[in-house]
Amino acid sequence: MDLKKYFTEQEGVGVLSTANSKGKVNSAIFARPNIDEQGNIIFVVAKHRSLENLQENPSASYLFSENGPGYQGVRLDLKLTSIVTDNEKIDQFRKENSGKLYERYKNVDSVLAMFAVEQKRPLIGSGK
Repeated sequence: MDLKKYFTEQEGVGVLSTANSKGKVNSAIFARPNIDEQGNIIFVVAKHRSLENLQENPSASYLFSENGPGYQGVRLDLKLTSIVTDNEKIDQFRKENSGKLYERYKNVDSVLAMFAVEQKRPLIGSGK
């Protein structure tokens, strides 16, 4: 599956789940991810619980449910590879990727979180 094409074409709802070092889970609604040329996932992550968890535990899961009938979508097992804290780079990324939401979120204290995709599975079933 070409994730860049998939997330460009599909509309739906995404949830990023993280856990701290003690295993306490947090799930939060997230936009569709951006995908770089190497296939890595990039999210703008506000400085809240998801980021705190990622700083303790780099593993995360992203679930995306497509709009429409039935249960179509994808689940991604992710591993945090880097965090960008440079505000100019974050703002530039937002300008290029947020569209109409740029003005709404431009002043939210955030980072860019880069993830490697460890596994892709359909929303329903094992994918095997």
